[in-house]
Amino acid sequence: MRIALAHAHVFRFARGIERYIVALSGALVRAGVDTTIVTLRQPPSSPPLRYPDLDARVRVHTLAHPRYYGSIATIPFYAADFARGGYDHILIQFGLNGEGLAARLIAALSRGRTRYSIVFHFPYEASPGRFLEFKRYGLLDHATHRIAVSAYIAASVRRRLGVSCTVIPLGVDPEHFRPDAALRAATRRSLGIAPDERVVITVGALEPRKGMGRLLAALAPPTGDTPADRIIIVGEGPEAAALRAQAERDGLDARVIWIARTSDMPALYNAADVFALLSEHEAFGLAALEAMACARPVVVSAGSAFPEFVAPGTGLLVEPDDPVAVRGALAGLLGDPVRRAAMGRAGRRHVEDGYGWDRVAERLLALFQSDQHTHDGDTAPSPRPESRAWARQDTAGDPAPRLSVLLATVNRAALLDRTLYHLLHGSDERPDEIVVVNGGRDGTAEVVARYQAGGANVRLVDVPNVGVSNARNAGYPQCGGEIVATLDDDVIVAADWARRVKAAHTAYPHAGGIGGRTLNEFPHALVARFEQARAFDVRAAGTDGARPVRTVAGVNMSYKRAVMEEVGLFDTALTSGEDVDYNWRVARAGYPILYDPSIVLTHHNRSRVRPMLRQQFWYGRGYFGTRRKWPDLPSHPPRGLRSWKNWVKALLFVVDPCYQGLLLARRAATPGDRVPFAALAVVADLIWKAGFLYEALRARRR
Repeated sequence: MRIALAHAHVFRFARGIERYIVALSGALVRAGVDTTIVTLRQPPSSPPLRYPDLDARVRVHTLAHPRYYGSIATIPFYAADFARGGYDHILIQFGLNGEGLAARLIAALSRGRTRYSIVFHFPYEASPGRFLEFKRYGLLDHATHRIAVSAYIAASVRRRLGVSCTVIPLGVDPEHFRPDAALRAATRRSLGIAPDERVVITVGALEPRKGMGRLLAALAPPTGDTPADRIIIVGEGPEAAALRAQAERDGLDARVIWIARTSDMPALYNAADVFALLSEHEAFGLAALEAMACARPVVVSAGSAFPEFVAPGTGLLVEPDDPVAVRGALAGLLGDPVRRAAMGRAGRRHVEDGYGWDRVAERLLALFQSDQHTHDGDTAPSPRPESRAWARQDTAGDPAPRLSVLLATVNRAALLDRTLYHLLHGSDERPDEIVVVNGGRDGTAEVVARYQAGGANVRLVDVPNVGVSNARNAGYPQCGGEIVATLDDDVIVAADWARRVKAAHTAYPHAGGIGGRTLNEFPHALVARFEQARAFDVRAAGTDGARPVRTVAGVNMSYKRAVMEEVGLFDTALTSGEDVDYNWRVARAGYPILYDPSIVLTHHNRSRVRPMLRQQFWYGRGYFGTRRKWPDLPSHPPRGLRSWKNWVKALLFVVDPCYQGLLLARRAATPGDRVPFAALAVVADLIWKAGFLYEALRARRR
């Protein structure tokens, strides 16, 4: 695979976007990918930056360009490089800076052989013009993938542009950013900082949204004293003069060390005791993650993307506009070296566990490799590997694997509380860990905290509400078990559920995913019984062991982590049906999907007609997206009208509601349910088809 990372300013600035490109390019070449950075020559007034950590195997194409900020003038240069380079994929960071339009042009001319994806590095509030320019000239609609560096950004994209993103967080190189006592001493000597002085560092562009002024205000000595002996401010920007004037006015000018540009950030992080960043609308906060890798505790804003990676015990979240709170947090850390060191060590471990650049590259490549659906008329599916044997094996004496349970929830604290209770107190064997991904604002955090206080291994990951796929993608890196179960937040597991899941994966080592039996919580409610028959009952399943199936409802599904690492993330572009898509990807990778009726849980089925029909509409939309993505997925609706088989399918598509009525009437458990089941089935199928056709028309307009 050949990948190009295109961005005009790689060697002019050393901001988050530029460091992202340099670090990601190195991780990609380490993964065996032919990687090129495509950038522009810098003007004579700005000598190019040098990155000591830029991998020598990364190609750098510096394009000639007569006018630095002339975006239109750069298009031919970018287009020529993209055409000559033969890239499989181009990652663009800006829309109308030249690289975006050039990538769109080459993707169209190559008829899908070269594709491009958009990486969103900033929310709408940070740069409305830059954000909305992706909507022009079809850039957004024709991008293969839309990637956000945080769930906070993904929520902004969805809110402002109406599309979903795959969240792939940023990372750091733990070998480059690491604690180093000798480097700390040398850097302090070079900066004139005494060994015992307390030092705060902040890094970012000198502009209002980065909050440098708020930090200076919090550290200003109201009574002639300040918790920080020295303050290192790294960055440049339009607010530089105003910040210098503020520091002088507040009596901090002798304490502040101003550093405009540098590529030797590990030395500065090591020289400091605490990192602080009080920014607004922060896309990710890469500098905070780098400081954590250097074993420095962080004090950061409580909003934006910081809560996604600043775990408890690694730093403090504060309200940036509350100088008393900021000052108190900094004073508490600067005055307590033991606590500071413990937080630093915890932050370092946290980064090593899930935020290395190699892990970022793995997620990106998994996303590209999962994208087998085609564009611009190219419909040839990739060959399906031969499925591995799934027969049960004798595993007596084998150690039981660790089981992680991944729960995504939005504003359903009461149902989540019940689910956690049965997982932890209603089972004869607990899961080894539970990760709760919370996209709501109700009492979920209090529910999780109560179980944590009781000693349960439950972790909470807060993300904006950007869909179940993004929630699972955010929580999956926190799961450490060899098995990852993806449950809904409204289930009651059987007492032997965890033990049965572990036993099944041990008995069937070649199975990629194993689903279980789902029961109905409301057997006396007609609609709930109907939904059970239509969505959850597995026909001819029996109760005498596992058997291969195409898919199982995601409410009671578990996967081997090794298989998930190979298959990649859940597809966030799908409005629904992500479980069908994921199971098909697992099967195409050669790992069987099994149904084991001994793995039992009870689901909170919908008991009213309107919510059930609304869900059917979303199922229809999701099925169209999944079917369009996978040309080799068996499909009842026609893919066109070019053969007699598709004409037959078209006829069946029209009369299918009547067939569904007869089918569901036969599935009714009692004679009294047959007529209501038939009527509900006709209406549900019509609503499902409405969702299918709605998504088809949207795709046609795009």
